[in-house]
Amino acid sequence: MEKIKEYITKNKKIVIPVVIIIILLLIGGIYFAVQSNSDHSDSKIESTKQEANKSKGKETTKDLDTYVKGIKDWTIEVGAKNINFLKDFTFDKKVIKDVTVDASKVDLTKEGKYDLTYNIIPIDTTIDKKTVIKTVEVISKEKAQKEADKGNQVITSGDEIKKKSKDNDADSKKEVASNKNNSNTSNSQNTNGNSHNNNNNGGSKPNTDNNSGNSSSNNSKPSESTKPTEPVKPVHQHDFSIYVPEKSHTEYVTETCEEQVPIYEYVEWFECNYCHEHFDNATDVAYHCLTVCGCNYTLKGDNIQTGYSTETKTRQKAIKVVDDPAHYECSCGARK
Repeated sequence: MEKIKEYITKNKKIVIPVVIIIILLLIGGIYFAVQSNSDHSDSKIESTKQEANKSKGKETTKDLDTYVKGIKDWTIEVGAKNINFLKDFTFDKKVIKDVTVDASKVDLTKEGKYDLTYNIIPIDTTIDKKTVIKTVEVISKEKAQKEADKGNQVITSGDEIKKKSKDNDADSKKEVASNKNNSNTSNSQNTNGNSHNNNNNGGSKPNTDNNSGNSSSNNSKPSESTKPTEPVKPVHQHDFSIYVPEKSHTEYVTETCEEQVPIYEYVEWFECNYCHEHFDNATDVAYHCLTVCGCNYTLKGDNIQTGYSTETKTRQKAIKVVDDPAHYECSCGARK
């Protein structure tokens, strides 16, 4: 130990810089180690924040409608009733609290296009609700049948889907076939009853009973096949749901009127230049100016209204002419 002290004492100029360099290296190494750990920790925190933001982004106002199924545009037959705009509606109850619909602007009694508003309310109160606007098109019964025949979905009363014309014909044919089968069954029963009566007569004598005659006539004549009746077309009923505004134009006619026109007369007078007193003749103003004011006078004049005259004149008057009054029409063109 003494040798070391002696060596340091003799070589201070060498030892001290070396010690300083070693201390600086140790300090630098510690600093870089701490900084590396701090950067790694910050990157972990930032990554955690990004993952949290990414998971939270699934429940933003912009994407709320992705958790709801059933929002759509509607095509409805005019006059339809009991329409449920939330039918077949589903949503993710983990994200969505409720879905409401505002159909106050929809008028099912008149043809046209209307706005239908859906409000999607999230469970998370920090997220604003989302409003989705869809279109409800109310069409006439004739157009609804055409759209149904094309395969397009048209809603009628009670949320029923408009059937195709072919489906209606098929239902009518099924009903006719059912009636035919019932008729054949009843004829068969009558024939069996008549045959039973003939057997009871013993078979030795011909039965002259009316039932026997009916039976023989039925046996001799072939039964006529019942032809299916064509389906009866529904009778068109006027609904008068289309409002047609009034049509009119303006015409101008000439009419006469009496007008009071004022009458003016030019009157002259004399005025003193000093006191501005008015005089009707030159003698009086000359005497006044000479004896009183000692000045000159001026001749003046003006148009003074003296009365009215009645004159007959003409003027243009606008008159509204109604070409077609406001009324309600049916889709077939009939008007009320």
